[in-house]
Amino acid sequence: MVCPGQKKTATPWRVALGAVLALLTGLAAAVEPVPVVVAESESFEIVGRWYEDGLRLYVDAAPDNTPVLAAQLTVEAQGEEIVAAYDAAAGLYRIDDAAWLARLRAAGAHPLAFTVLTDETADVLAGDLVVGSVASPGVAAAGDAHGMRWLVLLAGVGALVVALAWRWRGKRGEA
Repeated sequence: MVCPGQKKTATPWRVALGAVLALLTGLAAAVEPVPVVVAESESFEIVGRWYEDGLRLYVDAAPDNTPVLAAQLTVEAQGEEIVAAYDAAAGLYRIDDAAWLARLRAAGAHPLAFTVLTDETADVLAGDLVVGSVASPGVAAAGDAHGMRWLVLLAGVGALVVALAWRWRGKRGEA
């Protein structure tokens, strides 16, 4: 109940805005950064991202940033080496061996050594894969963040529709 001269404080607009802000704040707190590794040398640049299906590595030539295709890429972590499989369709290298990747699931920085062999060049690079928490490896499923954005957008639109309907109903009742 509102007394004469007193303003309403919980308008539908404020309620809708509060709901959207609460959703956005909760979403921002729930999303952890994707584990990423970056390694650079005079010859090559490597960027790796950890997805649900494993580690995806992009290798480029340092001088002109052109993709290095069909090279031999070996990755070493904690004394164990693995050869990354080249995916010609995607233009990247993949490591999907669950047993090898298991050593990198713990939170913290994991030093990795990369050996790149092409017909013309060979180089060794180093970088740290930084994992935010034990649960974070694999959270970068393709489309996960995109799907959450749509969910937040739909919730915001729904709250706006409810607020508009509430306001329209209130104005009709006053007339």
